[in-house]
Amino acid sequence: MIRIGGRVLIINEEKLYRADNIDGNGIAFNFLDKNDREYNDLVRSLFKVLKNSQIPFVACRPDGRILACNIAFSLLTGYTMEELKYLNIKRDLTPKDLQEMDSRIFEKFFNTGIPISFEKEYVRRDGSRVSVELFLQLAYDDAGNILFYYSFITDLTERKRAENGFRETQKFLNNLFNYANAPIIVWDHDFIITRFNHAFERLTGHLSCEVIGKELSILFPSSSREDSLDMIRRTLSGEHWDSVEIPILCRDGEVRIVLWNSANIYDEDNKTLLATIAQGQDITGRKQVEEELRETRDYLDKMFNYANAPIIVWDHDFIITRFNHGFERLTGYHSCEVIGKELSVLFPDNCRDECLDNIERTLSGEHWDSVEIPIRCKNGDIRIALWNSANIHKDDGVSIMATIAQGQDITERKTAEIALRDSEEKFKKLIEDLQVGVMLLDGSGNILVSNQAARSMIGVRFKDKKIRNILDPTWTKWKYIQEDGSPLSPENNPIPKCYETRKPVKDIVIGLSYPDTDKIVWVLMNVEPFLSQDGSIRQVICTLSNVTERRKVDEALKEAKMQAELYLDLMGHDINNLNQIGIGYLELANMSLDIQENDRMMISKPLEVLKSSSNLISNVRKLQQAKTCKIRMEPLDIGKILCEVREQYSKIPGKDIDINYINVNGCYVMANELLNDVFLNILGNAIKHTNDKVVIDVVLSEVINGGQKYYRVSIADNGPGIPDGQKELIFNRLYRGSTKAKGKGLGLFLVKTLVEKFDGLVWVEDKMPGDHNGGSKFVVMLPAYEPTAK
Repeated sequence: MIRIGGRVLIINEEKLYRADNIDGNGIAFNFLDKNDREYNDLVRSLFKVLKNSQIPFVACRPDGRILACNIAFSLLTGYTMEELKYLNIKRDLTPKDLQEMDSRIFEKFFNTGIPISFEKEYVRRDGSRVSVELFLQLAYDDAGNILFYYSFITDLTERKRAENGFRETQKFLNNLFNYANAPIIVWDHDFIITRFNHAFERLTGHLSCEVIGKELSILFPSSSREDSLDMIRRTLSGEHWDSVEIPILCRDGEVRIVLWNSANIYDEDNKTLLATIAQGQDITGRKQVEEELRETRDYLDKMFNYANAPIIVWDHDFIITRFNHGFERLTGYHSCEVIGKELSVLFPDNCRDECLDNIERTLSGEHWDSVEIPIRCKNGDIRIALWNSANIHKDDGVSIMATIAQGQDITERKTAEIALRDSEEKFKKLIEDLQVGVMLLDGSGNILVSNQAARSMIGVRFKDKKIRNILDPTWTKWKYIQEDGSPLSPENNPIPKCYETRKPVKDIVIGLSYPDTDKIVWVLMNVEPFLSQDGSIRQVICTLSNVTERRKVDEALKEAKMQAELYLDLMGHDINNLNQIGIGYLELANMSLDIQENDRMMISKPLEVLKSSSNLISNVRKLQQAKTCKIRMEPLDIGKILCEVREQYSKIPGKDIDINYINVNGCYVMANELLNDVFLNILGNAIKHTNDKVVIDVVLSEVINGGQKYYRVSIADNGPGIPDGQKELIFNRLYRGSTKAKGKGLGLFLVKTLVEKFDGLVWVEDKMPGDHNGGSKFVVMLPAYEPTAK
């Protein structure tokens, strides 16, 4: 349709129509004949319009030769109207790389005759290319043959430039979206994920292809999913996030905390919601740091508030800003009573200025390592606190923001120090007045403390204030001698020996010979070292007891002992020999003389007395051996000894004796030949104290006592028994019971002495438990000997 002047022309199927208004009731289309003058006028007008049109127009023959074009086409291609007459649009204006495709399009166009439009490029006169859109239509003759085709052309340069710009912008935005460091996600109004950038992939571990098209809820932990979706639903009403923390569930199950901001994307009507885009920042690490900082702050607050030590903080104006529970306990004040007040309220009136002077010096950078400052409590008490302090500076590292001080209540310690000084004075006086010499030496042997008794014994004058070194042999002229009277060598001197070995030296007696006199003081020395952690000697304490008089007594005792041993030897040898001679003569007289039975008593009685005397001498000698450790120990078979004792007592004239014993061999104990006397005495007592038939049961068995193996020998008789009150007394020396039998009271004492010498036990009990009249049972337990394997 073309409007020319006030008329509208319609060109349809190569025919020209005029649209006329019929009475304002409709439009009538009247066909114009080619021979009609009006037709020709209209055609000329039409071509004039096309020539001056701003839309490029060209008409070409089917082979591409240009028949006509307008100025706009000339400007489009860069050729003049005259030059275009001789050009072929297919060959000259179509780029070579597009000519094949162009031919296929035109072939289809000519075959179908259907008007088409398509985009292509023309080659301009300067060689540049211009993008165009062609709208092609065919022109036929009356016979229906193709005369030419014509085309209205749209210059696509600006559109292409805009499209290229759009593509570049879109590419940039895509790259910005995909490669942004921040996680970015887009979802539609149905909460379906539509875009998912690489940063989101790194955040969650999901690939974009795994989540695009799925519901947004898959990205939220189950514990917070509904809360997260509720926040997202609110964005549909236009709400957007500036900073919302939402937890994100990763592929591996880890939950990351992300800080989000969002915006809605609307349709052209600015009302219809198309999608929501959200950008996040992974703040998991920051949250962890914040949590750690919070925990650290809480920890420091708790450490400050609940520390046992009093802690206080004041600012540069000496105003109290913090006051912990330790300080509350120290002073009796609650923190709310002192925070905001001047620091001076905590100091006693009589020393407030001095305390504040100390504190003011902290502003110059001084800090306290240990400063004693008195603190006034709420109840008026004064406590002594040992303080250390430090300044807290601002970011510039110079300006003081506050001072923190930590104290230790040393009131009791100060009281104890005073008490200790008093105690030391009393102790020194006590030591000074002791009759026992006491010296305290340092690690090098210098005398630190000594009392009068020690100084007099070692030769230091009472008023001599010079510190002496006890290890220096040149400072004294005294001579040291051993107990045998020979000189004491330096290596045997107790004090140097203690320093050398770093071990105590106990109960050493040495003689101190005063110069220029024959007087000797005998001293019992004990030296004890005190070692440091590295094993070196820190101090040594030495005690000295004057044993000169005791030594004289000991010598007298030794002399008496020698006399007693002489008498014992005399009794054991000479007197016993005389007894044996008398026994021999009496036994010979008893056997050879023919005398009456009553007269024979005059021989048998002295013979019995002499034998008792010999037994007594024998027991005394054995006791002496046991007491003086002059007996050698060896493994003995206790079963074999019991057999020998049974044989020895089985056949005694005038006695009906039955000794029951089942022999047990291989029961070894550590003892000596006196073990035989143990059992001889026990069995001998049983036989001696039983008047009628003697029945003795001997049992040897193995027992465990206190984890140790013992051999237990029980000897039960049918004698009169022993009352409970006498069971322990019978083992005492020279104890005699109510029995009519005669003896000197050493037998059971010897038994106990020997058994204890063999590290054993011996006791007596009733044969019939609870009835002492039914006989006695003696029990001997000796440690079993088990030889070590070689």
